[in-house]
Parts: sequence; structure tokens; C-alpha cells
Amino acid sequence: MFNENNPALSPDDWQKEIAERKKAEHARLAIEQMISEISTFLQAEPISQKRMVLLWLDPPRLTQLEQPLAQQKIVTVTMGSTASNVQDHEITQEDFEWAKQIERIVDKAYSAGQRGNFNESIRYYKEALHLAPGCDLFLMSIGVCYAEVGQKAKGLRYLERAAQISPDNTRNVVI
Repeated sequence: MFNENNPALSPDDWQKEIAERKKAEHARLAIEQMISEISTFLQAEPISQKRMVLLWLDPPRLTQLEQPLAQQKIVTVTMGSTASNVQDHEITQEDFEWAKQIERIVDKAYSAGQRGNFNESIRYYKEALHLAPGCDLFLMSIGVCYAEVGQKAKGLRYLERAAQISPDNTRNVVI
């Protein structure tokens, strides 16, 4: 069979050539996706410290803010990840609603991780990262999930970024 690109290729060789080109295109697209992911998630400017700490609150403590915020526009809350960085933060209704929206997504990520579905967990944590760029908690969680699915180098990049954002963070991540 004549091939205008390479007239010496047999039909079988031509099929192999097509398969190799498809594989190379797939690899190129995977690399482009990885580069896009790195710039989206690993190079994003982190959210404010106030919002970062707000996301570290467990659901019952976050819910405790609902009633005072219904009565006042702003509630001052003392929070910090370590004794050395405890600060007062003024939390608004907008902050609270934002955190509750993310909490619903993170609940799905956590449930997926508990079921051993780490790829689904990664997908939900990335969804949360879109709303809370540079959140150390979600970066750590994604890093652990990648390690669980055998992508240790990729997981390490997420863990390193989380440590870069919050070098004094001594909290544990739970998947």
C-alpha cells in the first residue's frame, strides 16, 4: 500500500506508525495537562491567613459561627495553627458561607478517600482548591492521595507546596 509520507511502509507498519503517533499525542497532552495543573494548583497565590485558618476548623466549630453571624455582621474569632501564630480574625457572613460551600466539597473528598477511592478524592480536593487557591490543607490532602495511588513524585510536589505556604504548620492531615 502506498503511503505519501513513507512509501516503504507496509500496511502493518503503517498501523504501528499510527498507533505510535497516537501514543505520542496522548503523552504530549498528558504533559500539557500536568503543566496546566502545576500552574493552577501549585503556583497559585494562597488565600488569606484568615480564610486558611477558617478552613482548618472542624465542622462543629465552623457551625458555631452561624448564630453569632446571624446577629452581627462581623464576629471576631481567635484562631491559629500554632500557639505562636494565634491571631484575632474578623469573620463575615461571606467568609462563613464560603467556608461552608468548601466544606461540602471536602466532605465528598474525605468520604471518597475513606472508601479508598483516592482518584475521586483528588478530584474533589482540586475542586476545593479552585475556591481556595493555595490552601495548605487541600494541597497536603492531594499529596497524600497521589502517594496512595502510587504517584509519589506528584504527591511530593503537592506536599512541598503546602509546606512552602505554611512552614510552621504542625497539624495532621486526615484522608
